[in-house]
Amino acid sequence: MIILSLTERNAAAMRLAILSAPEKADAVEVRLDVLPRSDLDHLGALFEGSPRPLIATCRRRTDGGFYTGGEARRVEILWAAIRAGAAYVDVEHGSAAAELAGSLAGNPSVGVILSYHDRKKMPANILALRRRMARTKGVKAIKIVGAARGPDDLLVVHAALLKAGHAAPPLVCFAMGSAGTLTRVMAPEWGSWATYACSAAGKAAAPGQVCLPDLIGMYRIEDIDDETRLAGIIGTPLHHTLSPAIHNAAYHADGINFRYLPIEIPAAEGLKHLKKMMRGLRLRGLSVTAPYKIRVMKYLDRVEPLARRIGAANTIINDGRRLVGFNTDVSGGFSALVEALAAQHSSPRGLTMAIVGSGGSARALAHAASWAGAHVIVASRRVAPGKSLARATGGRHVMISKLSRERYDVLINCTPANATLPDAAIKGRLVYDVIYRPQATGLLKRAQERGIPTLGGLEMLVRQAADQYVMFTGRDAPLDAMRDAARMELERAEENG
Repeated sequence: MIILSLTERNAAAMRLAILSAPEKADAVEVRLDVLPRSDLDHLGALFEGSPRPLIATCRRRTDGGFYTGGEARRVEILWAAIRAGAAYVDVEHGSAAAELAGSLAGNPSVGVILSYHDRKKMPANILALRRRMARTKGVKAIKIVGAARGPDDLLVVHAALLKAGHAAPPLVCFAMGSAGTLTRVMAPEWGSWATYACSAAGKAAAPGQVCLPDLIGMYRIEDIDDETRLAGIIGTPLHHTLSPAIHNAAYHADGINFRYLPIEIPAAEGLKHLKKMMRGLRLRGLSVTAPYKIRVMKYLDRVEPLARRIGAANTIINDGRRLVGFNTDVSGGFSALVEALAAQHSSPRGLTMAIVGSGGSARALAHAASWAGAHVIVASRRVAPGKSLARATGGRHVMISKLSRERYDVLINCTPANATLPDAAIKGRLVYDVIYRPQATGLLKRAQERGIPTLGGLEMLVRQAADQYVMFTGRDAPLDAMRDAARMELERAEENG
C-alpha cells in the first residue's frame, strides 16, 4: 500500500490536496499537526467526499511532528477526525492517545495504526518492539520507523520485515533520512504493510520521504517483485544526483527488471558495511561518487588494473563472491572531450591540459590525458594529492592561485568550486567543466563570454553511466534514453530551484 502524506498548512490547500489525490495513492495521511487550530474545528468539511481512505495523524514534536498542545486536546482532535470519517488514526506507542485503540477495538469502520519513531537511529530490536506494541488491543497495523545512519541499517529493516512475515497485526517498517531511501522503495516488496510518499519534491512529511511521482515513475514501485535486481549509487550528499533517473530510464527503455537507488553513506566508517550490504541485499553493482571514489578501494576484494593505476574506483561489481572495483570515468569523461576536440579538427596528442582538482574525476581525466599523449598540469589547493597526481601522470603541479601564469590548450575543472577560478585562468581552445548542475556553470558562462568553446559535465555523466549499465546488466546501453532522462531531470530540478 502507498500512503500519500499531506502537509498543506491551511484547510483550503489541504482539502484541495485530499480531493485531487492521485489514483496511485491507496490512502491519504492528513497531518493535522500542521494545520492552524481553527481549522481543526471543521474536520467534517475538510474530509467530506475524499476519494481515498484517510489516515488522521496529529504528530507530537517529540515524534517529529508539530503538535505542541496537551495530550487531552490531541485525543479530542483524533476523535473529531474519526467522527469526520477518517478510516484510520495514527497514534504513538506509549502515549495517552494510544488508548484510542482499545476504545475502537471491534469497530470495523476505523483502524488504528500504532507507531514508533526514532529520529536518531534504528531501534535495537525491531521484532521485540513489535511484540510489545502488538499487546495493545485493537491495533490494525504497527509502524516502526527509525533513522538510517549507514548501510547496516538497511539490512536491519530488510531482516525485520522478512522475519515478521505475514504475522498479525502487519508491520510497517522503513528507515528515515537520505540514507534510508532504498528501504522506502523496497519496503512493500520486503513485506511492509505500507510505504509513505509525499506529493512533490520539497513537501516531505519526514526526512528522506520520496515523492509519489518518483516512486511510481522513476522507481516503478508497483512492478517490483522478488526477481527485481538492484543497483545503486553511494556517496554523500546524494540529493543532487541524476544517476537514479538515468539508470532507471535505461532499465525501463530496455524492459529489464532492475532498479537503481541512491544509498547515501553519511560518514566514511559506513563503508566497512559495504560488502555485507551488497551481499545481503543482492546488489548487482554500485556507482561511487564523491567523496568515496578513492576511499572505497580498500573495502573491495579486487580492483581492476585501470582503476588501481588511476587510484580511484567509481564502479563496483558484485560477482557473487567478490566486490570488484572499476573506473568508467576514464572512458566516459575522456570520450566526450575527444569528440569536442574532434569538432575543432584536433586531438589530445601534443596539447597541454590543465586539470583543476585531485579527486576521483581529476585522477581519471589526468591519466586519460597522459595516455592520449597530452601534457598535464594539475592545479589543486591540496598540495600533497596534487603533486602525487602530477607525478603519476608525468605532469607538473601548480597551486590554483598561480594557474593563470601557465600556458595550456584545455582547461578541465573537476571541483565544485569552479566560480573561484581566477578570470585570467579561463583560457585556451576549450573549457571543460565536469560539474553538471547547473548545466551552465559559472565557469562555462565566463568562458563563453570570452568566446571560448565549452563542454559541460552532463555528457560525461551519461557516458560513464552507460558503461556502468553494460557492466551491471550485460546489455548494450540505451544511450539516447539515458541522455534524455538526464536532461529532463536536470531541467526539472532547475525549474524547481
